[in-house]
Amino acid sequence: MKNINPLFLTIACAIILSIAIFSLDSAKKSLKVEKKEFEEFKQLAVKYNTLQKHWGDKKLIIENIQKILKSSGIRNANIIEKNKTVVVQIVSMNITQVDKFVNKLLNERLSIKKLEITKNKIILEVGIL
Repeated sequence: MKNINPLFLTIACAIILSIAIFSLDSAKKSLKVEKKEFEEFKQLAVKYNTLQKHWGDKKLIIENIQKILKSSGIRNANIIEKNKTVVVQIVSMNITQVDKFVNKLLNERLSIKKLEITKNKIILEVGIL
């Protein structure tokens, strides 16, 4: 068997080492990009979770509506829970109660699907995600 030239061996090792360093560097860059994307996705998931808790909690929505009704001085309200909505029907109320109710309702974070105000009746439909 012939002897291997030491110069050839060192050049081959240097080439293999440079290829390994280059691939390691590109893998590090790729990992940084993936970590950044993962952190963005994680923040988006946290935002979605908090929004889902607030907008999708039927008990919390009903409590908020009852709090608004109580603070407005309205006692004759019917709250009906449907599949993905909560319907509130209010009959016979005066102008100041209507004003307080609508102001507090519009300042609250609710997904209002329908708000029908007539002379002696209010029908409110709030959506649940």
